[in-house]
Amino acid sequence: GRNITTGGCNIFIGKYSGCGMTTGEKNTFIGCAAGKSSSTGSQNVILGFGAVSGSAGLTGSNNFITGYVAADNATSATNNQIIGSYAGNDLTSGSCNIFIGMNAGEKITTTCQNVFIGSYAGKCNTGSANIAIGCNALEGSGGSSGTIAIGPRSGSSNTVGAYNIFLGFCAGNTNTSGC
Repeated sequence: GRNITTGGCNIFIGKYSGCGMTTGEKNTFIGCAAGKSSSTGSQNVILGFGAVSGSAGLTGSNNFITGYVAADNATSATNNQIIGSYAGNDLTSGSCNIFIGMNAGEKITTTCQNVFIGSYAGKCNTGSANIAIGCNALEGSGGSSGTIAIGPRSGSSNTVGAYNIFLGFCAGNTNTSGC
């Protein structure tokens, strides 16, 4: 918090934690370089080494982010819950997402309303309004939207298919497109 000018009620613990904050309020950043470049974001909780430490800095509000280098590129992201190493790593301005697990939702950038729970769940997905629960569920690259994948590796190869439902171990894991 060495650059704080008018912000208040912030807690910064750890080397470089919140060091770019100027006017943000009611933030809690804990961990070496946690929220390092964040400048104006408010009501964020950032925990973990390098979490939200990208050079652009977080200006968004109401995020809960914890994990090693989690949401590293977050800028104007709002109302996200991100838990796990590298989870939501490419997120910039997306909102209302829930990513829980290592690399969950890693490639999401600007999309909204995704729920990815499990290691690598939705890892390379870039669509909106998806639900993936299970290790590697809906991990394929592409912008599928409105898809539900529940079970390990379910929908894991889906790239552009939208509005599908995959239930069970490896269900639809070779599906790539279609609705």
